[in-house]
This record gives sequence, C-alpha cells and structure tokens, in this order.
Amino acid sequence: MTPPPFQRFLDEHRSDVWRFLAASVGPDAADDCFQETFLAAMRAYPRLRPDSNLRGWVLTIAHRKALDHHRARRA
Repeated sequence: MTPPPFQRFLDEHRSDVWRFLAASVGPDAADDCFQETFLAAMRAYPRLRPDSNLRGWVLTIAHRKALDHHRARRA
C-alpha cells in the first residue's frame, strides 16, 4: 500500500503535530517548528516505505524540531 498524497497526509496529521509542538515549545514557537516539520516531511515523503507508521514518523520529526528549537535557545 502506498502512502496517501502528501496533502491528505498533512490534513490528517496537522492537528496532532501542532498540539504536540505547542506543548513542547509553546504556542509562539509552535508555528515555526510546525512549518519546519512539514517541510522536512515533504522532502522525505517520496522515500517512505509503504508500510510506514505515518503518525509516528511525523511526530518523530516534530520531536526533533522541538529539540532543535530548545538547543538553539540555549546557544
């Protein structure tokens, strides 16, 4: 089974990702991290395996973007 078109993927997971990021970095930084998350996902999307857990995958990317945000604030 192939992944759905990227727009459908984005529509299905956007609210979960935004809520996760708002809780992780705060609502002010969540918008920037959200954009970075979905840009990274869009670049990697064509290389996904058909059996990938899309929600887990995109939340992992969001987690890494949140970590990047916190690291940048410390520097």
